[in-house]
Amino acid sequence: MPVDTTPLNNMTDIDDRVKQMVLAMPDFSIGDQVHTIFVNKLTGSTPGVHSDLGGPGARFIDIFFPGWQPVSYEANVGGLTGLDDNWWANFAVAVLCQSMLVLTQDTLHDQLQWVQINSDITSFNATLNNQATPFYSFVFSQAFTDFSTPFAAMDHATALAQYKQALMDGVNIHALWYADGLWKNPDWEMYHHYIKLLALGMAAADIDQFIGQLQSAGLPIPDDMAPGTWRTYSGYLYNKPTIDHGDIDSMASDGIMRSEWVPGMEETPGTDMPEENSYEFTADGQPGSKYRSTGTGSCFTADTRVLMHDRSRRRIDEIRPGDWVLSPGGPRQVALVATPLRRGRTLYSLNGLRFRFTASHPFVNGGGTAQQPQLQSVEPHELKRWVPFLAKSGIGRLGPGAIVRRAHSVQAGQTTAVEVQSVSLHPPNGADELLYDVILQPDQSGTSEYFAGDEDNLFLVASEIPHMLKAPYATRAMIGMLAQALPALQEQFASLDRTPFTALLDQLKRRVSGELVYKSLLHLSPPTPEAAVESALALDEAIASMVGAFVTPELEYNWRAGQAYEALASRLAEEVEAAIELGWRTMPAVEGERLALSVSELHLDHEYGIPLDERLQLAIRLEIAGKNEEEKLILDSGARESTPFVRCFDRVLYFGTPLAKARTEKRLQFSFYSERSDAPVLTASAHLPHRLHPPYRRFSPWVYTASGQACGHLYFDVRLLSVAEIDQEEARRAHWQAAAREAFAHELGLQMGRELVQIIAAMAPAGKRLSASSPDETPSVKVAQILSDPEGDDLSGEYVVIENQNVSAVNLTNWTLSDEKGHTYTFPAFMLPAGATVKVWTKCGGNEPQNLFWCRKQAVWNNRGDTVLLKDSSGHLVDSRSYGASEV
Repeated sequence: MPVDTTPLNNMTDIDDRVKQMVLAMPDFSIGDQVHTIFVNKLTGSTPGVHSDLGGPGARFIDIFFPGWQPVSYEANVGGLTGLDDNWWANFAVAVLCQSMLVLTQDTLHDQLQWVQINSDITSFNATLNNQATPFYSFVFSQAFTDFSTPFAAMDHATALAQYKQALMDGVNIHALWYADGLWKNPDWEMYHHYIKLLALGMAAADIDQFIGQLQSAGLPIPDDMAPGTWRTYSGYLYNKPTIDHGDIDSMASDGIMRSEWVPGMEETPGTDMPEENSYEFTADGQPGSKYRSTGTGSCFTADTRVLMHDRSRRRIDEIRPGDWVLSPGGPRQVALVATPLRRGRTLYSLNGLRFRFTASHPFVNGGGTAQQPQLQSVEPHELKRWVPFLAKSGIGRLGPGAIVRRAHSVQAGQTTAVEVQSVSLHPPNGADELLYDVILQPDQSGTSEYFAGDEDNLFLVASEIPHMLKAPYATRAMIGMLAQALPALQEQFASLDRTPFTALLDQLKRRVSGELVYKSLLHLSPPTPEAAVESALALDEAIASMVGAFVTPELEYNWRAGQAYEALASRLAEEVEAAIELGWRTMPAVEGERLALSVSELHLDHEYGIPLDERLQLAIRLEIAGKNEEEKLILDSGARESTPFVRCFDRVLYFGTPLAKARTEKRLQFSFYSERSDAPVLTASAHLPHRLHPPYRRFSPWVYTASGQACGHLYFDVRLLSVAEIDQEEARRAHWQAAAREAFAHELGLQMGRELVQIIAAMAPAGKRLSASSPDETPSVKVAQILSDPEGDDLSGEYVVIENQNVSAVNLTNWTLSDEKGHTYTFPAFMLPAGATVKVWTKCGGNEPQNLFWCRKQAVWNNRGDTVLLKDSSGHLVDSRSYGASEV
């Protein structure tokens, strides 16, 4: 970006080296270098340590960014931007969680709070852009040789005075250029004059005053370069204006996606846990925990009114199974009333009315047509995550301007369209509470719709359950699985109350993710075309039987069974449906070298729905180490019914390129083409882990529009097959008939049930440990000893001894130890054996079975007296011990 030298040639009193500085105008390469430094600063700021049994494990920076090293000028970032290490650590957490959101394909992908993550990253980037100019000026002065060479050769005070004079002397010439349209890059040129003044030692406030002098002399200063505003200019970062997941995906992908062996505790067997590092990074007490929510069913508050069949209004918490409510088709009987916990979630209300509901609860769209979503919720993505089958109907956003259906005041079953004027937020108040949802007896419609609201305004809502008849085979399999597994689940964990049981379900979802369906398919063969489901109930009867399992003999909600079904269905339903559709496939027991890619569905947000008469072609490109290796093409021609919001592909593709097991980056690129466009209308991409173990993995990457807007998800899985297995599979496909799907669904459900019972049995010891630490059954764990005033240095010698007086081990993970002033130590993942003790030292050290280390920089226990408080992971006081002098 050259500058005209004519004005400078006439300035005889300006040193030639200063003239060189004035003329030094870079391209965007210095900005790119600054961006690279910022990214390295961010990755190097990754906080936290992986928790391992018995003590801390590897640092997260070493897991996600192995071999990280600082780069030139990085040490100056904090001082020149004014952003401290804590700020960079928080930014690093947000970007790493965004990368996990993009790369993870397991349960974690559904639990990450993408709205909060993206919002925080936008905020971090805005802050950085507003404060980065001093650092850019520094790097410019050091790395851009056209400026740095004369800059290093002159006295800066002398150079500054002459530089300012040169700018003042060139005002008239620049004014003429501007008037004649010859000054092509005034923003770029003036900004770099300012950052060179900064480099020469001029304060930003003095530069603002100098800009005013230039303006008074007649220089037409662009608005972006006016006093004050120039400091937030970020045009130099044109090529890479923001920091986000795209800067770290390749570096972090292996650590994010890698399966890790997690050893069992006591008699519990260990297991390969997909994406274990990512789970750990977002676990409670770890850096990314704020961006992860396990969620639960959506419902209404207890005071919400429901329209009964006789048009009376009854509180939803007073409704019982067997009651009759009014639905659009007439009276419907209540099968059960679900009662999940609120769990700290924000609630919402419509148009200032009193009744409140969760962000994902579905309202029936009052203006819906075949091309419009049939349901609406405040957070459509949350609802689709929790009930994937509802995606086919389309889920719009419930907000101002949306149309809902209100019950007619006189005519039973009739509704009036009402526009939503406002949606109000109601944050949690700290106390937990039960929420409620009415589930109706199944009928041929496959829906469960009723009217809920306040005394005067009752709106048509849907129960938060899948439209089971729209996915009959997956429903059949899920029912078969739960029929076997629920008795085992309730027997093993009957003593757990809601909070530890919910935590157990979170663990269960992790265990079944990528494992349950794979292991079940590994033991199945496709049925013959003549196979039939023997002695099985009709589907509607089976659904009614399953729903009945969620009601106790006292007609209360069997919340353990209900929560288990919700958790498992939300995780497995889409995967099971796709597996049944492609029931002829082979599941490999060991890794082969050929990639088999099964593309099942494309899910689109409601505003991006594509009319059914517009076909989609999908181009899939395999890249290895950044090189295009192979490409395949398929059409959206799946056997299942598509909608404007869900396109079914149901195709399996085989790639001939051998996949080496070396640590080489492997990526799948997806491009969707409309028959009306030659350019891609949608894109997606997915990194493949360096090692696929087991040799099957389910993926659901984000899909983006041509403008880069996230608009949905693509669902597919990959397997690594041998050439012989591919030949065998294609022979099986040739003999597969769709009529066999029901029999296959039945067998798959039975096998999934067997596998799930084994998983539940393996988790039973963990469940017992959880129950032992519940508030009603506080284990006998004591503060046995305090050494507060040791000989020598207090920090080096003080400790507290914790003793387990139980006859079984106790899980101390996330328990806390604190003093009267609130200094708190949180236990890592740690089991304290029966009758054993552990010393908690204040100093730093390596954790081991008998010694844990707080790693404080100052002593904590007061020599003159203090109180030691021991609390469990729920914050309940387990034991305390006060002292008035040092103890030994």
